[in-house]
Amino acid sequence: MYIRIHGRGGQGSFVCAQILAIAAFEEGFYPYASLFIRGGGDRRGAPVTAFAVIEKDKVKERPKRIMSADLIAVQDPSLFEVEDVLSGLSENGTVIINSEKDPDHFTELTGLRRARFKTINATQIALEVLKSTVTSTAMAGAVAPLLDFSFNSVKKAIRDILPEDIAEKNVKAARKAYKYIKRCRT
Repeated sequence: MYIRIHGRGGQGSFVCAQILAIAAFEEGFYPYASLFIRGGGDRRGAPVTAFAVIEKDKVKERPKRIMSADLIAVQDPSLFEVEDVLSGLSENGTVIINSEKDPDHFTELTGLRRARFKTINATQIALEVLKSTVTSTAMAGAVAPLLDFSFNSVKKAIRDILPEDIAEKNVKAARKAYKYIKRCRT
């Protein structure tokens, strides 16, 4: 499984990829996570792409970039205007977008009928729970049920990589997103 996470600097795209990789390890898979920053510069608000590779066997290749993906997470829908975030999406792939809009909006916007679109307002969850616009843990929580991961794996991953003083609030944000996607899953 190849996962690509599109976001902007400061949104936690790589943290999201790391959480998914650690959760995958907890689920018995072999994961790998990486980050690609365009132009080599890291600045807040600049487009960034993070990746997670999740395999049943050891990951043989550790690419710096993943051009094709089975699942694409978009942390900022304005990225649709500046880059082709859906390029390389596998046949019948899944796209989850941080947006208050209905998934059908993105089917119409992109014209991509073969993809399965999901939306979640991860920004609203982050603002309510974290008092922040950093959506990494909410997005990780939203992606996890699409991968059939247990929430306990996500919770452990968050606790493993985030400082103790902020981990529990982030677990709460991830749980809220996880439950929302589990309810909406078809």
